[in-house]
Amino acid sequence: FNTEGKFGFAGAFNGSSSRITTNLITPNTQDLSWSFWVKDLVHNGSSSDNTLLLNYKNNYAFINYTSSNTIYANARNSSTNANVDVQSSAIDTSSWTHIVFVSSLSSGSFLYIDGALVDSNTASMPSRLSINYGSGLEIGWNPAEGSPFTSYALDGKIDQIRIYDSAISAANVTALYNEIECPAVAVTNAFN
Repeated sequence: FNTEGKFGFAGAFNGSSSRITTNLITPNTQDLSWSFWVKDLVHNGSSSDNTLLLNYKNNYAFINYTSSNTIYANARNSSTNANVDVQSSAIDTSSWTHIVFVSSLSSGSFLYIDGALVDSNTASMPSRLSINYGSGLEIGWNPAEGSPFTSYALDGKIDQIRIYDSAISAANVTALYNEIECPAVAVTNAFN
């Protein structure tokens, strides 16, 4: 479903049957950054976490909305199985909120809310854990939790999802947060 978004139309997720499955795969040996806007998130109560974005296909990285109204992001190290996670304090999503998760293999994980760094974990990892649930980047659900997928299903709106195969800088995050509407374009390494 789509609805009025921050920029034109946004994806609307109903907390039960809405989902987007892509074949976008970021290798577990590559840095990644995810930028997107959310609004009207409602915790659906079936699980402690509702999935916003997840890549369990050759790459353990995800970002969830929790029952305490926080944003929780995680990347898992492949050699030690250690979590390199970051979490925000409670957020208000009654208006559009900008979220950026950066997973750098050499520098760790970073979480930004509305342009500001809210948490970091500087543990490095030679690669993220390689597991094979789903087909690629998943939006609004978690296929690793089995069927039906409603236990982790997102209830809310997501707009302007941007995926980077690099660890973007704080200046890049600020530029994304201050961005105005632009036409949808597929761009590779926009900040390189």
